[in-house]
Amino acid sequence: MNKNRIQLEDLDHISVEKINKISFLEKRKLNRAGINSILDLIFYFPKNYKDQTKLSLINELKNGEEAFVTAKVFRKNLKEKKNQVEIYLRDRSGELIVKFFNSSFLRKKFFKKNSYIQVYGKAYRQKNKIFMIHPEYKILNSFSNFSLCNFLTPIYPNISGIRQDKIHKIIKKSIRMIDHCIVQDLIPKPFNKNFIRFQQAIKNIHHPNSRCSLNELKKYQHPAQKRLIFEELLAFQLSFLKIKKRNFLLSATPLIVKQSIKKKIIQNLPYSLTNSQKNAIKEIESDLSKNVPMKRLLYGDVGTGKTIVALFSSLCAISNEKQVALMTPTEILAKQHADFFKKILKPIGKRVIQLCKDSDRKNYESKLDEIKKGKALVIIGTHSIFQDKIDFCSLSLVIIDEQHRFGVSQRSKLLKKGKLCGTHVHQLIMTATPIPRTLSMQIYANLDASSIDNLHNPKRIPVRTIIISNIRRDELIYRIKNIFEKKKNKSLLDMYCN
Repeated sequence: MNKNRIQLEDLDHISVEKINKISFLEKRKLNRAGINSILDLIFYFPKNYKDQTKLSLINELKNGEEAFVTAKVFRKNLKEKKNQVEIYLRDRSGELIVKFFNSSFLRKKFFKKNSYIQVYGKAYRQKNKIFMIHPEYKILNSFSNFSLCNFLTPIYPNISGIRQDKIHKIIKKSIRMIDHCIVQDLIPKPFNKNFIRFQQAIKNIHHPNSRCSLNELKKYQHPAQKRLIFEELLAFQLSFLKIKKRNFLLSATPLIVKQSIKKKIIQNLPYSLTNSQKNAIKEIESDLSKNVPMKRLLYGDVGTGKTIVALFSSLCAISNEKQVALMTPTEILAKQHADFFKKILKPIGKRVIQLCKDSDRKNYESKLDEIKKGKALVIIGTHSIFQDKIDFCSLSLVIIDEQHRFGVSQRSKLLKKGKLCGTHVHQLIMTATPIPRTLSMQIYANLDASSIDNLHNPKRIPVRTIIISNIRRDELIYRIKNIFEKKKNKSLLDMYCN
């Protein structure tokens, strides 16, 4: 029975040129639009729909809505200076003005008085007048000669050099091939009862019948759309589970923190950790104790204490005499982190170095030697940290602060430094601003996430964001200057006022 039938996936190997009456030039234009196979055509979904299944009376037209009207021409107005043609139409309910710009060919040939035309376009109401600008039109022999569609008309994304009606014909022919395919349902049986069949969904999305609600389609609430959206999300999740499974095949050095070292650090802290910080540290320590590389995103607002969480993460590597690299986007931030790490790690006597070539040229070579020999376990720096000159001895954990300010290639260069040490490194990525790129990284790079949602200091004054007009710029600078002069903090004053 199924001898002459093929799998749906096989349509991906059948070129579009196999469709009857497609020229070589049209094939090239389809290829440029990313359409190479029959399957590509089937999944080339409409971006919108036109309702040409029913006629509307002129006085029923609503502002901003598209409508289908058949009416009689009773006047034509030519505006030579503006190169504009105005056609006045009338039906039994009212009058409609149709405007065309830069269409000189319409002046004499078409729209003769008392002729009938069919127009489709967006209606505009202004001062008791109803307009349409550059609608689609069709000249009729008589009023009764109008034609209505049985289906909502799909509007496909434009393909340069191919008209919409041609796209309709090509896709219509490709959809017929689904009937000769064996389609394996991706949606498991307990769930597919709530959805229509795949073949029916494809047909309905390309040719919704006249009973379909246009508003429902525009809101993606049609059963065909729901079916395909669910299937796409399911395939999306399954593909990432596959990627995650592949990650478990990679090997990394397990880093288990020594509790004695951790207690010393906690005793040296001038404050106690918040519950959010404790939870984040617990999640990170759990990941680092495994023999597969950690990939974790740590996010929290400014002042929630991400740096101390990064320090406790570093303890897992330090406890095992392994190296940690912390990369920051600026030297100022690198210095802040280096000073903080040196102060907190002082009781356990571990070497922390700041690697910024431009600001420390005298000791730069000696620091490189310490990194290579493994004498320095915590290395903090900017982009210079992943340069070719730098050879790590036992890099096992990479921490990237404000990751959105680094490119993909920059992060990968630092990660490759760990591979040169014989194993994959653990990654901790920190950000205070989970912008869309960071959120997409969490999905596509398969990152686990830890959040810090408690402010480190509960007595801290809440941050208020306000917008001030550029006219008050001098006033703002004057007020900031006074604040810093009172606090005698000239370094910050220079940074803000320059």
